[in-house]
Amino acid sequence: MMKILDYQRPDLKLVLDQLRRSRLRLRLAMSSQSASRAVDEFLSCWADYQQAHDIAMLRHEQNTADPVFLAEAEFFAAADGQVQISLAEAFQALYACRFRDDLIARQDLDLLTVAPRLNDQISERVKEDFLAENLQNLQLRDWIAQSRFSCLGQNWSLFALPALLESPQRSIRRSALHGLDEFLCSHTDWLDRQMEQSLDLRLQIARKQRQATIDGRSSRQVGLDGLTSESRRQFRDLVIQYFVPMALEIRRLQRKRFGLDQLQDYDVFCLLPQGHLVPAFNHESLLMTTGAMLGQLVESSEIKIAQSELSSIFSPLVADFKLRPDMCGDDLAVHLHGSGETYWRLIQHGTMADIAHQLRCAGQLLGTVDWTSPDSPSLAVHHPRLADIARASWQGYLTELVTFGRLETVISDLELYSLLRLTQMVETVVWKTMIDDFSSQIYEQAISDPETRRNLWLALEQTYCPDINHDHMPFLAQGGLMYLALDDLNKPFTSLAEAFGLVSALAVWSGNLKSPSRMDKIWQKLVLQNNRKSYFELLSGFNQLMPWDETLFKQLAYAVSAALNL
Repeated sequence: MMKILDYQRPDLKLVLDQLRRSRLRLRLAMSSQSASRAVDEFLSCWADYQQAHDIAMLRHEQNTADPVFLAEAEFFAAADGQVQISLAEAFQALYACRFRDDLIARQDLDLLTVAPRLNDQISERVKEDFLAENLQNLQLRDWIAQSRFSCLGQNWSLFALPALLESPQRSIRRSALHGLDEFLCSHTDWLDRQMEQSLDLRLQIARKQRQATIDGRSSRQVGLDGLTSESRRQFRDLVIQYFVPMALEIRRLQRKRFGLDQLQDYDVFCLLPQGHLVPAFNHESLLMTTGAMLGQLVESSEIKIAQSELSSIFSPLVADFKLRPDMCGDDLAVHLHGSGETYWRLIQHGTMADIAHQLRCAGQLLGTVDWTSPDSPSLAVHHPRLADIARASWQGYLTELVTFGRLETVISDLELYSLLRLTQMVETVVWKTMIDDFSSQIYEQAISDPETRRNLWLALEQTYCPDINHDHMPFLAQGGLMYLALDDLNKPFTSLAEAFGLVSALAVWSGNLKSPSRMDKIWQKLVLQNNRKSYFELLSGFNQLMPWDETLFKQLAYAVSAALNL
């Protein structure tokens, strides 16, 4: 039985008082030592609050129908705005402190970047809208977790859909997608209202913050500070020019393997007639094996990490491997600095997807631990990081790519596994870019009419995946798949940031095919030593091209096409 995560709701008044006192001490500090103590106080307060927040959300997502932790999730939805406003004021006091340079050097943290990002996200002017935004995200997550679609006479969680669509049995794939088609059709009114509320709410926040578009605030929320609309457009154009043709050729070869004249929508995710490869271990053993394998990579790094530390982090003691009713089933790993434990949520599919999900979560997790701390890294208290989805995506996908040649104990056919995962990565870049294209046009044009949105989606399908047919899915043929973009409408720029990270990981892979040891060193530095730097800072630090550079896409198209014999 999985160990239960200990939880206690924080006293919000006490948290706000602690932040206020720390802010005052920082302003009144007469020495750098006293100022440093004030900074330590509010960073520790922030870390403790954030850990309670994380545990409450994890407990809620284990069973979204449980009223006890639904109440806790709603508490944090309301409290987060007040805490973030107080944090922004504390960071502003740090910025104005006469000992600022000493503090930054001593803390060695990215403290100066935090205040502007917090101010962009929340202020007194938009506090109520921030609460509405949090509650809307919570409501959507819960709705997804509690929804069911029909497949072969059984009701399934939406989180089970990917595994069903990878089945080698075409009847199962067809039934699963038909169930999704009927499910989306029957919930159209609710989904349309959610889309309209997302649009209205974020446009309203932009107006209140006197911004012409949602882009500035939304891009900073995911860590893409300074991204321009022109760079975003260039990236999409390059994906269409270089990745879409590769995806089309991948599916042409897929049709040939299956002996099909046309590829239907329910065929896309199953790449082999006999089905995908199966890992040699169950999830629990696979997790420990993953830890041992990454431990070998870590041993040669400049950061000396005890094997016991890694074993603790990759322990299955606090892990969910089975999808239960009303549970959020997306994969994640969260490090809990207070106990030194790691919570893993890795729903077992029984195919090679289990390996990919574990490695990606492991890379992102290792990037959050302060390995440079003089204390035990798994117990080190450091301030939480604001979201940097592109960096996390880069760390996760590069962890997959750097282990392609190290999985001999995990999978029977290493070469085939690598080719299949590379194929899926190409398709992922195209899909996430299409989602971002749809989301950006919805906000740019303020499209509130459902029919116009569906027509936009159908037009994008013709651009990004014109060869996929919806012959047996009447609602999907009318643009029904657009509702899968709802999460990105709620959190704009998320899919784009994930695509950026994946492209950057592929860039490191393609540039080091003849020098695996150099790729190892890049992984070590990226994952183990750079959790304090932003995605764009890391690109510059590693002399990597920006994800909207055509030279990068030419290199990727050549390397991927050669690897996949396209």
